[in-house]
Amino acid sequence: PRECIISHAEFKDEIKCTSDCRQIPFVGIASSLDSQRDLEGCAFSTFSTPERTGLPVHVNAMFDLPNDRRAIHKDSKWNKLLIKHALPTAYVHFLKEARSHVHDQDSRNWYTCLFPHKDLSPTWKPLRIAVIKLIQ
Repeated sequence: PRECIISHAEFKDEIKCTSDCRQIPFVGIASSLDSQRDLEGCAFSTFSTPERTGLPVHVNAMFDLPNDRRAIHKDSKWNKLLIKHALPTAYVHFLKEARSHVHDQDSRNWYTCLFPHKDLSPTWKPLRIAVIKLIQ
């Protein structure tokens, strides 16, 4: 299936890199344009990780990962900043782009399913809250 991918990189005051910073806040959001397909969102850090986000989209960012790449570090200040600040901005840009693909009832149903769900793990809840604040 075709993918709708929107990437966004933004340096906010909360994500300023210091001299010891080796990562940049480059993030992306992706979802299938196939309205008949449910997507179980995963976290990517350039390559896929086994981490399931609970989101209806895939997220890609330069996450802080352990050597085995099995999951993102939950307590990493960097990851928390990406999830709370950079990813929500990209998510809102993604939703605006996805809206341009709504042409009928099926695509309208697909579009409404792209919004972050309420039942997310504590790691991903800040993203949902920030997306809602940015949309309002």
